[in-house]
Amino acid sequence: MFPLQQSFDKVPGRLLTATYSIDDKSSRVRYDDGGVSDFSMNYLGNREQMAAIDYYSPIGKDQSYYVTAKYTHRDYGSRDE
Repeated sequence: MFPLQQSFDKVPGRLLTATYSIDDKSSRVRYDDGGVSDFSMNYLGNREQMAAIDYYSPIGKDQSYYVTAKYTHRDYGSRDE
C-alpha cells in the first residue's frame, strides 16, 4: 500500500489522503478431472488494484465532514495445462 497524506496550514485538522495498492497472486492447483485423463494442472491468477481518496475537514465546534472515493479493479483468470 502506498499512502500519501497532506495537511493544510489554513485549517488545522483538515486532511487529504490518497492510497494505492496492488495485490497480484498466482497459484497452481492439481485436480482430477473425473477419470477422463490423468491429473490436470490449473494455473490461477488474481490481480486486484485499489485506489482511494479521503478528505476530512472540521467545519465548526464539534462538527466535521468526511468524503471518500474508492475504485477497485479485479482481474481473475485461469488456464489448464
